[in-house]
Amino acid sequence: MNYPDYIFEIPVYSVSEKKYYEKFEKAITKQTTLNLAHFKDLFPLNFQEEHHRYLSKIRERLSDSFKWRYNEIVGYIGIYVLGNQIRAEYSYTEAKRIVIKSKKTIIWIGKLFERSIYDKENSEEIFEILKEEIELVKKEKPFKKRFIDTSILYKTGRYINWSQIMKKENIFNK
Repeated sequence: MNYPDYIFEIPVYSVSEKKYYEKFEKAITKQTTLNLAHFKDLFPLNFQEEHHRYLSKIRERLSDSFKWRYNEIVGYIGIYVLGNQIRAEYSYTEAKRIVIKSKKTIIWIGKLFERSIYDKENSEEIFEILKEEIELVKKEKPFKKRFIDTSILYKTGRYINWSQIMKKENIFNK
């Protein structure tokens, strides 16, 4: 299968970073609360201090392997140019249940949106069109329950010469 040359990729996550780490903290607290009685038996004089030290070690060890940015990805939106259109397509994991550390197979879905861009539109207008399309996608199924991380695109997009990209990446101009 030939994939287009993406000019940008946007990761899609199962949950936002905030929700992920809230769940992470709840899981650690639940796990370590169960062990509190055990610490009282082992360290009767300073069980709270030892329990706190244990909690810190667990959190440190787990936080190294449970990174939101890399573990919660469920798909990607690829942005590309075709002719005078800016397009996006979506690929996602086929897993029925998305869990941390799952072995994911990514499935290509195809076109997510396409929008014609005209010569009169400048870079700023093209970027606004792209943002509008992505914001519309966020409201559609299955994205309502997902987190589309547009942070990098939105931080850098205003500095990109979208008009030039539309001209240079247009396969009909090559």
